[in-house]
Order: sequence, then structure tokens, then C-alpha cells
Amino acid sequence: MDCLTNIVGLSNTDCDCWDDTKPVDFNTLNASSSGLYISEPKTIPLRMVGGSADCENGGIWDLLIKARDGEDGRGGAVRDFVKDFLGATQRVKHNQFLPFEHIGDNYYTKAKYVNGSLAGMFFEPYRIKGGKLRISSIDLAFFSGITAPSTDIDISIYSSLNFNTPLAVATATVTGNKEFFRATLSSELVIDLGEIRDDVDERIYILYEIPTGALPVANNTEIKVCCGSNKFDRNPYLQLMCNLTGVQTDNLSNITTRVLDSSATMNGLYINASFECDYYSWLCELAQAPGESYGVGAGDRVQLGMALADGLRAKCVMNLIDSLLLGTRINQYSMIQDPKQLYRQRAIYKNIYSLAIDNLVYYMPSDVTDCLVCAKNNKLAKKPLLA
Repeated sequence: MDCLTNIVGLSNTDCDCWDDTKPVDFNTLNASSSGLYISEPKTIPLRMVGGSADCENGGIWDLLIKARDGEDGRGGAVRDFVKDFLGATQRVKHNQFLPFEHIGDNYYTKAKYVNGSLAGMFFEPYRIKGGKLRISSIDLAFFSGITAPSTDIDISIYSSLNFNTPLAVATATVTGNKEFFRATLSSELVIDLGEIRDDVDERIYILYEIPTGALPVANNTEIKVCCGSNKFDRNPYLQLMCNLTGVQTDNLSNITTRVLDSSATMNGLYINASFECDYYSWLCELAQAPGESYGVGAGDRVQLGMALADGLRAKCVMNLIDSLLLGTRINQYSMIQDPKQLYRQRAIYKNIYSLAIDNLVYYMPSDVTDCLVCAKNNKLAKKPLLA
């Protein structure tokens, strides 16, 4: 979530007292899309930050950068904000889609009759806002006909909107029969279900050329259920699809017009895939211009953008105060002023932070995702949006 980093800047001070210690990329680090900064006269002035700067904690700018961005990916306000937002969302909303790791059944006791040289399967996913299908690898098994020491078989993934260029290609090295062999994609294929064109029945095809004389296994598209069981319990990926079936044909150009065989078998394919529900990347849209209106329901999003900026700055200030309280350097603040002032300041910003998280969770726009449904017995109370 690097997109959140520059919602809040480091300091807008005009004082040049600390110019000589600024990092070379200071202007980039100090950019603020919200106009808010961590160190301001009304938050924690730079002179107070300087009181805790030393060789162990770093200089003034180091303390501010660590408060916002953390150190080595740990402890920063941006990371904490995303983590707390996700946690609060999970407490009041549920994912309506069950997790899964595979598509298809890997049972291989029967052979699939070959009718054509090109075999595979397709699925027709629903359009799901915020949903992403991730495919990491594909397993392939033959019932008989693999006789050479090894046979390399390319497995291609296509969208029905474009058969000229595959979405991904992976190679399985098959060395025997009645055994699955894996084709691993060079990089995970992510299919954004929010962009699926269900108005034109977009399908995802996974296809390969059958070696001469070979018969793939007749594994099913789903594990069969009985005795009144729900097929979605055994095969949760079916919740995402309005159609899933095997296919054989003579060549790729005929895949949509002359299907020689269409059945409930996977033609030996077993897809290693998972589903991800994205309900956090919309924060990046708010981060682009937290105080400006855009899109549908723009007024609400302006307020949410402000809540995001206020909340993120609040967490930065809280982290900075923690650094000041834990610092061991003797300075004007630690000798003369009462630490209770900082504790009171931290309590104020903690309340701002909590309100911001609650607002973003409860007033999440309806067009963010189709994945979430409200949980029953919601115990958190709605609170007004921050101005």
C-alpha cells in the first residue's frame, strides 16, 4: 500500500535550522496530497522532535520517516493503518465466498475418449467487484499413451475475447501415466473478476495439445456430492462461476464454433487456484486526492478521504510520540516539561485514529466490492464522519 505514503507529509516548517540534515529525496518524502503533516505547531513541533534525535534514534527527519513509513517494513503508520482497517472490517463484515485452493477433481481412474487434438476446459466466471482469481500452476495427468522418457506439453490460458495472445503459458513435463505433473506459471496469473465481461459471456479457456496416442484422465469438474450435501461445500469455486466444463476440438480457431466434445470432465487438468477478496485497494483512490470530489457519491468520498488523511496523520503522531517517550536523551522537554502533556496529546490522536478506522469501515462505498456482507450481531456503533 505504498499509495498511502504521501497522503501525509513530514513537516511544512519554513525554518532552515534543519536543512543540512534533510535526505536528498526530501521533496518526494515530504509530499502531502492532503496538506497535512506529521510535525506541525499544533501536533509535535520540530524543535521537540529534535530533543529526542540522537545517534541511536537518528536525526529529526529519521524520526518522522520512521513514524510514517516504519523501518524495514515494520512499525510504520501506513502498515498499521492498513492492518487495523482490515481487522475492523473483518469484525463487522463477512466474506460471502468460501476459500479454495483447487479447481476440479484429481481423481484419475478412468480414461477420457479423445475427439480432437486440442483438449482442456473452460469456466465462465461471474463479474464480482473486488474479486480476484489467482492461478499459480496447473497439474496434468494422462491415463495411457505416454511412452517416451518425458513429454513436454504446453498449457495455455486464454480469454475468449482474445485467442491471439494467451494470458499465460506453462509447460508440464510428463513422464508417465496415471500421475499428475505440474506446469508452474512464470508469474502468478491474476484474473480481475471485476473486469469480466459477463455481458458477452467471457470465458477463460485452459488448453493443451494431446500427444498422439495418449488419453487424458476423465477427472470431473467437481467432486460429486451425495446424501443431500451442498455441492458448493465440496466445490466452493462453483460459487464464482455460471459455467464450467471440459472441451475437445480439432484446433484453436474452432474452439467456439465447432466443439467436438463438451462434457463435465477436466480432460486431465487440475488447476491450482485461489480466490482473493479485495476490499482495501479503494483506499488508494481516496489517497490520490483526499480533499477532492470525484465519482458517484462524491460528497461522501470527500469526507472519507478526509477521514483517511486525519486517521493516518493521527497514527503518525502517535508513533512519533511513542519515540519521544521512549527516547533516553536528556533535553529541555524531559527535564522541564511534564510527560503527561504528551500522553494527553497521544490520547487525543488515538481517538481521531479510531474514529477514522470506524468511518472507513462503516461507510465503505457499495461499489467497492461484491465480496462482503454485513455480519450479524454488529456490536460496533456508527459514529459521525470526521470533518
